[in-house]
Amino acid sequence: MKMNKLRDIVIDINRLGALSSTSVRMNRFILLSGESGLGKTYVSILCHYVYLMLTGHHLFDAFFRDKGLDDNYLQTMTAGQVEVEITKDELETWIKGNAATFIKYMLKSEHPADVVYHLPLKEKVLMKINRVQQGLQGNEICTARIQVEQSPSFSYTLGGEKVNPRNPFTAALQLYLQEEILGSSDALGINYVLPPGRGTVMTEGLEPKTGLYLQFKRQFDKLRESELEGRKGNANLEKSIADILDGRVYKKEGGVYYYSTRGDDIPISILNNEVAKAFYGVAFEKIKKYNATKDSAAELALKIDKIILDNQYVDWVKNTDLQNKIINDIEDVLFEFKDTNKIDITFDDIDFIIDESMKIAKRRYAK
Repeated sequence: MKMNKLRDIVIDINRLGALSSTSVRMNRFILLSGESGLGKTYVSILCHYVYLMLTGHHLFDAFFRDKGLDDNYLQTMTAGQVEVEITKDELETWIKGNAATFIKYMLKSEHPADVVYHLPLKEKVLMKINRVQQGLQGNEICTARIQVEQSPSFSYTLGGEKVNPRNPFTAALQLYLQEEILGSSDALGINYVLPPGRGTVMTEGLEPKTGLYLQFKRQFDKLRESELEGRKGNANLEKSIADILDGRVYKKEGGVYYYSTRGDDIPISILNNEVAKAFYGVAFEKIKKYNATKDSAAELALKIDKIILDNQYVDWVKNTDLQNKIINDIEDVLFEFKDTNKIDITFDDIDFIIDESMKIAKRRYAK
């Protein structure tokens, strides 16, 4: 195993709140203390960002999109190997801007942030991209294997599930960062930076107003998840049994269960998801003329709902970049639906479903 270089990460703080012209050196254990207003929360957020660099599934997606490296690149590249150079300077420059955005998100603050992360990396590294095609003709499986230097590679099956997939370029880069900084990806189990916490976040009310409180609330909700799920499970079970006995739940050809309500039949998969029902109504209105089934419309609605939930950050309805990402993800799902079901859904219908889904999401999931 390589040496742990966490302490070789230095964060220069040129300007951030009350802090200026100072620096912080990372370590396995950091204790921040001092009077109120000194900037301890800012520093804790900067330290937490290091952990996100190593684990945040989508943190570097925009970095690679700017380099033209995305799923479309993998789909169109020919079989063989391509090498892409990544410099330490361009990575640290991108991190500087992204960290400033992250701080604003966490604290819902417009204070300028000028911070620089110095990482213990080579000046230049090579990302090797291999596209391999296997299988019998007509049933080929295309796989992309991505590796940075000699770190573990990340394999990605092309044409697979596209609802918020793990970005293969981000995953490969993070495997490299874990190897270089922690010594091994296995070391993540003993190196963890807790989400920043402040006593004052408890006074912000039930709904998160800042990214800082949202991170705290998510951790708190996980602690209660098993208890709440147990209660909900019993209630749902009792209701489902009653619905079956009353004849409201029945099975159609193909093994799909439906629920009869108000003179209409809806797939039972969306029965307890009111927002997914709304997405279902929008989608089925446009795809039923292509002889698409209600069950496929429900599956589409659940995928759209998952996209929104996975990108639901504080003030996301005001974040144009995040909304564009959501729109692109929904568009990917719709084109996948088109190919899977072999229907010629028009661009107008696709645009309608996307526009109406965004309206529903903003109304139901606004934070």
